[in-house]
Amino acid sequence: MPSPVIHGSAIDTTCVHWALSCGHRAVCRYYNNDLLRNRFIGLQFFYKTGSMICFALVLAVLRQQTKEARIKESRTSPGLEQQLLVSEPGKKSEDSRV
Repeated sequence: MPSPVIHGSAIDTTCVHWALSCGHRAVCRYYNNDLLRNRFIGLQFFYKTGSMICFALVLAVLRQQTKEARIKESRTSPGLEQQLLVSEPGKKSEDSRV
């Protein structure tokens, strides 16, 4: 649901006195301010909580993907010592000291 529809519904449900026009409900003349305040705070809490949950889920998925990529990379790529041995097979171990 779009936000204006939800907020409009919250406003309409807090009306105490409706004005009538041609026998139909027209505009609200008096609102219950305490109920209106509580509904708006509740909506904001709902929106903030929902966005934080979505953020936490995205963060967890990205961390898991990064962890899996590191594990895959460490399995597929040879270590530094193996790379040195493959690239320079005739070199002695004393020559390659750091």
